[in-house]
Amino acid sequence: MKTTDLIKEEQTRKEIITAAQELFQKYGIDKTTMDDIADAVGKGKSSLYYYYKSKEEVFYAVVNKEKDEIMHSISDAIKDIDSASEQLKNFFLTHFNQVRKKLNLYSVIIKGNAKKHIDLFYKIQKESLDWQITMLKNIILNGIKNREFKKIKEKECEAIVSVLVMMLQGMDSNLVFAKDNSQNMIGVEKVIEVFINGLKYGR
Repeated sequence: MKTTDLIKEEQTRKEIITAAQELFQKYGIDKTTMDDIADAVGKGKSSLYYYYKSKEEVFYAVVNKEKDEIMHSISDAIKDIDSASEQLKNFFLTHFNQVRKKLNLYSVIIKGNAKKHIDLFYKIQKESLDWQITMLKNIILNGIKNREFKKIKEKECEAIVSVLVMMLQGMDSNLVFAKDNSQNMIGVEKVIEVFINGLKYGR
């Protein structure tokens, strides 16, 4: 059972992240200071350092929150779907839409400092890798079990999942560096449809 102090600390962290999120979206990480964040939360800067050691640590917490939101959105998008094909398609399209939405919110950061902060985005991406692999593998295995996809060996399944994950990483990188990503959705749909048809072929 959580103590009152622990609950209060978690609430304060949420307030800091929410305030910092708005500041980062509006001004970017470079122009936002710890003083700005402290003022937005209504605390002294020294109090802020109790929870986060640096502005970069606050930014990491904010982006990590965004990552969790993407994962929850994907889970919600596929949980009530029986078809493995549709699950796979919704997985990719939801991931694409959510990442694009988050990057649009952080256009101040992406346009001016994409390369400077790309290591942070890759770190977050890497941390979500295990979750992506598990989800995609379960979808494919369910598709095989339901005779929607052709039978494949476990090693082949792992290889397919690796390719799918690389596709996701490629999509993310393209979104970060692309000047205009408004037309990319059609391409994503076409690629995933081709991939799904390959899983179905000859079953």
